[in-house]
Amino acid sequence: MIYCFPSWNSTYKIIERILEQEKAIFKVLGSDKKFVHLILKEEMIALMKSVIAGLGKAAVLTDLLSRKTIQV
Repeated sequence: MIYCFPSWNSTYKIIERILEQEKAIFKVLGSDKKFVHLILKEEMIALMKSVIAGLGKAAVLTDLLSRKTIQV
């Protein structure tokens, strides 16, 4: 079996979705003591936001470059 690392663009989309759903994730994980340790800490959220800020600009460029035709 060959393992393929996810592209940074996929990582961007995953982190973006986690941040969008942060409140729902907190609510679900906080409702059961077995999962409380999985709740994201403020430091991790801040790190994700800074990663998103950097990768977001590159994601736009990647989307533009991956189109079959580029209009200039």
